[in-house]
Amino acid sequence: MPVDPTIWLDFSAGDPVTAKSFRDRFIDLQKFLNGGILKADLKPATTDADAWVTTDLIFKPEFFDMPAPRVEGVSSDTHYRYRSHNKLDRYYRHEGLGSTTDKVFGTYEGDGDSDYASRKFDEQVWEPIEGMAATVYVPGDVRLSAVVLGTAYAFESGGQVTSKNVPSRTAGTWLAETANAQGYENQKYLDQVFVETMLWVDTDDGAGPQGRRQTQRRIYPRSGGSYNFRRAQVSFLDTVTLTPGVNKISYRAWYRLKGGKQTSHKHCYIDGRNFIVDLMRL
Repeated sequence: MPVDPTIWLDFSAGDPVTAKSFRDRFIDLQKFLNGGILKADLKPATTDADAWVTTDLIFKPEFFDMPAPRVEGVSSDTHYRYRSHNKLDRYYRHEGLGSTTDKVFGTYEGDGDSDYASRKFDEQVWEPIEGMAATVYVPGDVRLSAVVLGTAYAFESGGQVTSKNVPSRTAGTWLAETANAQGYENQKYLDQVFVETMLWVDTDDGAGPQGRRQTQRRIYPRSGGSYNFRRAQVSFLDTVTLTPGVNKISYRAWYRLKGGKQTSHKHCYIDGRNFIVDLMRL
C-alpha cells in the first residue's frame, strides 16, 4: 500500500512545522520502504528510461569485518560469527581450563539436586565458546528483540569410560563387553554428561549474565575403545529482549567431571560453528 495520505498532507504558507509532523512522515516513509512496498505501488517500466527504481535510490547497508563482523541496515542489524572445521579453528575444553566435579559417578543430577541446582545458573562455571559470542549495541531508549541462533559440531576425544556390564534396555539381558556395544549402552544406561552448553545474555542491567535454559544442550563422552558415541551437531534458536546500550551475548560450555568412581574424560572438541544475532529495529 502507498504511504498514509492522512500523514502526508501538504503544508500551507504559515503552517508551523513541528518535530512530530516531521517524525511521523519519516517513520511512515521508513515503514513503506522496508517491507511495505507492493507490486501495485511500482510504476511498470516498458523501457529502461521509464524505470524509476534505480540503484541510487536504494540505501546500501554498512558492512563491518573483524573484530566484530556485522551488517548494519535500516530494519535490522545482523551480527555473525563463523569458524570452519579446520583444526586451527577448533575450540578445546578440558579439565585444565576449569571444571566442576559431580558428587556421584554415572548419574545425571536433575533440577532437584542441590549440588546441580547451585551450578546450573552460575556463570562462573560456564565459559564462552570462542567464535560464539557478540556484543550488540541497541541505540535509542527502547528495548528491541533479537533472534539468536547457532550451531556447532562437538564431541569428546581421548577419554575412556570404565568397562562394566549394564542391562540392555531392549532385551533386559546383559551385553557382552565389546567396545562398540558396551560403549553405546553405557552412555544410554548411565546417562553420563560431561559437557553442557547454553546461551547466556547480559543486558548490562546489573543482574549479570542470565542463562537461557531452553537453549541448554548436553554432550556425552566417547565411551569405549572405538565407539565414538554422540558426535553431536548442537544447534539452538532463541528470541531475546535487549536493552538500550551494550548487550553481551555468548554461547557457553560447562565442563563436568564425575566424582566417586572416576572416569577418564579428556578433551571436548567443538569444531565448525556458526553464531548469528539478528537485532530487529523494525
